[in-house]
Amino acid sequence: MSLKADEFVTLEAKNIVYLSPNDEAAFFEWIDKIGAVRKCEAQGGSLYLTVNNANIDNDSLRELVAIFWRYDVSMKMKQLLVFNREPFSTWFANEDAFWFEAVFGPIPL
Repeated sequence: MSLKADEFVTLEAKNIVYLSPNDEAAFFEWIDKIGAVRKCEAQGGSLYLTVNNANIDNDSLRELVAIFWRYDVSMKMKQLLVFNREPFSTWFANEDAFWFEAVFGPIPL
């Protein structure tokens, strides 16, 4: 699927486990600090993050990777593949990165 730079991407974060009320508050504060995230909505057991594809930058993508990893949204990290393009692909598709398998799948032998 090819996206135009001006389109929005919706990411799903499902069944997030917060370890305390402050942990939950920290999650939402973190989301609010990610520049490319325009909206965060809860529906059922999921949160939907609307990301402005035109405004995604290195910092925003790194923060999305980190928050998905930290809050164990790893089953849904494959949806971050939509951002695997220049200028991110050099670092984002690094096979040595801790997130690589969660996003890209197992490294072929």
